[in-house]
Amino acid sequence: MINSDFEANLINFETDIKNYIENFSSENIYVRTYSDESLLEMARHSKNERDIYYKLLAHNYILVSHNGRRSRFSRLNTFQSLDPKLLRYENILYKLEAPLKKLVSPNEKNRLVVVMPGWGNDFSDSSNVLERTFASYFPDLQQNILGNTTILRIADFNLSHGSFYLNTELSQNIESNIQALIKNVRTANNVDTDAVVMLGIQNGGLGAIYHGLLQEEYAVIAVTPIIDSSRDEHDPKKTSFQVPFRELDYTSTINKLVDEIRKENNNILIIDNSTGSPTYEEKKKLTNKIKFHDLNNPLADTVLKISQVSRSFVITRINLFLS
Repeated sequence: MINSDFEANLINFETDIKNYIENFSSENIYVRTYSDESLLEMARHSKNERDIYYKLLAHNYILVSHNGRRSRFSRLNTFQSLDPKLLRYENILYKLEAPLKKLVSPNEKNRLVVVMPGWGNDFSDSSNVLERTFASYFPDLQQNILGNTTILRIADFNLSHGSFYLNTELSQNIESNIQALIKNVRTANNVDTDAVVMLGIQNGGLGAIYHGLLQEEYAVIAVTPIIDSSRDEHDPKKTSFQVPFRELDYTSTINKLVDEIRKENNNILIIDNSTGSPTYEEKKKLTNKIKFHDLNNPLADTVLKISQVSRSFVITRINLFLS
């Protein structure tokens, strides 16, 4: 039964999957599922719940949590983060890690690594929005890179599982806000453009490539990036709910950016595994001006294993780009 206290509240509105009522004027919408499964999890196997989920996404609501058999959706642009350490720039959420004090030297240049973790090492349907869109990736990175390096970690906080750090039909300023955020952090820390490394994995890999290419001197390291997500987006059990909100295949866009913006492209690197990555083949359509490192390891047959196997190589390349 719908809670009348919620109905009358402009901040919160409650409905349920059996008698779904639309009300997109509230800050938060609670959808009772009568199950320990969130509406997202139910959307995987039920068209009715999937239709409701898409309607909420289409009105810029994002699944934040699921408790007491109710899925809470919050308006994207006004949502207050569950993590008090998260900072906000416009509609972009992020964290900053200062350089390790013991490694700071006035004689060294200042550096910046921009991490776009996205799903991290695994794809999750967690009802916790941060676990879905801001996974832990290289949490000890600061201990393994050169001194004077600030780390900027950006959440892919959009749609259901993020928008790969790209604009959508619902949010046309994601890309410009991310670019502005990176510039602001770089300027505040006195970092030159040739001392910036973009690092991403999976959906964050595409984000790192795209945003790195927009600046001629940024270095890019992308681990098993998803360049073309059309392979899974039409499968209800695998989709990250990108359709119909954004373009799925960014191959031609990346190739065009390489040709138009980059003059020297020796600082763009994709790391993947020809014997274990499900997205390996799609990279063959990218321009050969982008460097490609094939792990060629049949044991690295998951994103987690690819991440683990490539760890030391990634750290080495980051430090080379920063030096």
